[in-house]
Amino acid sequence: MDDFPVGQNIEKHRSTRTYSSMYPKILFKRNTAARLNQWAADSRRRSLVLRPLPFSYEQRKQNLSQLFLRARLRAGGYLRMSRLSPHERKMLCDYCNQEASLTCSHCRIASYCCTEHRKNDWKLHRRKCMGQPTARTGTHFTGMNSYNVMDLVQNSITQQAKSVVETLRDKGYCYIDDFHGDDTARKILSEVKSLHQDHKFTDGELVSSNGNGSTLNKKIRDDKIAWIDGKEDNCETISYHMNAVNLLIRHCNALIEEYDIEHRTKAMVACYPGLGSGYKRHVDNPNEDGRCITTLYYLNPGWTEERGGMLKLYPGGGEEYVKILPKLDRLLLFWSDRRNPHEVEPSHDVRYAITLWYFDKSERARFRERQESLAIKEANTKNNEKVKQDKSTKEDREAIE
Repeated sequence: MDDFPVGQNIEKHRSTRTYSSMYPKILFKRNTAARLNQWAADSRRRSLVLRPLPFSYEQRKQNLSQLFLRARLRAGGYLRMSRLSPHERKMLCDYCNQEASLTCSHCRIASYCCTEHRKNDWKLHRRKCMGQPTARTGTHFTGMNSYNVMDLVQNSITQQAKSVVETLRDKGYCYIDDFHGDDTARKILSEVKSLHQDHKFTDGELVSSNGNGSTLNKKIRDDKIAWIDGKEDNCETISYHMNAVNLLIRHCNALIEEYDIEHRTKAMVACYPGLGSGYKRHVDNPNEDGRCITTLYYLNPGWTEERGGMLKLYPGGGEEYVKILPKLDRLLLFWSDRRNPHEVEPSHDVRYAITLWYFDKSERARFRERQESLAIKEANTKNNEKVKQDKSTKEDREAIE
């Protein structure tokens, strides 16, 4: 059999028997293998995403939204909250919170203002970016009625945020049940219990009346707390929760005109050890320290009112109240200022919760200015007292001499 002459024009050999008998077979095998590979890939996608389920359209839409939201936020998630400006609706840099014009070239989710900040943030972002589908491949999973599934995720979160903001404006508080799903909620609970067993909790503190410093007061609160930023070992699911709430609040921020939410606190993981432990009536932000929204996530499976530990909320600041059951996978949101005094009734069993506070940018800046002014006044007062004391000591010495 003659070899196929390399580098020569194919048209010269179309009439030869060798080419006419062998090349179509090779081409057919190659095309068949490609079609089989494509069919297998499409089949896997259909089996994972498009398989008909015995649920309604809305239930299938919600399931798909949760599936892809978890895929998007897994592997540590985003510890800093990229926010959406309520007026311009522009993403801000994950590194410096300035207006962003670039995104991560891999996940296309993290936003940056310049290539230098993207490079500087890669060490932290790398772990969170791993495992996510590469944006360069151009692969999109499409589902019901040819909607892009990631569009369904965004639409679902936007609708949820809209409902949250409307309820907050109407009642001052709202809660969402089954926020993560039972499996994820129990993983979060397991990580919280591990923190408790490793003695990571300390006694809860109270912010002083001027917002500068903290004090212990067992007459007001009996809980144990631990501050978590999401980067600790064995806190991956807690970090996932923090970023899922970030995503919800970021969309709420676009709908709230009176606040410009820029960042949040670390997660305060709280444990009420039972034996009648509770928290007296108080306000989270009585001093205008910048906190505008409080989120509480409860981790208590099978909790009943007989076990105590109910959150007693006073919407409007009056004497009328509502009681919130701290059951597993319930997310509670309310305004942090004097509109919502609240207390935790005595708990007769171990009770867990995770709290996140979100700050309004301008109010937080004013609070920091007040703190700086107070610090300067205190320093000047101490200096004046020291000068007076030195002068008095000098006069006493001169009198003795």
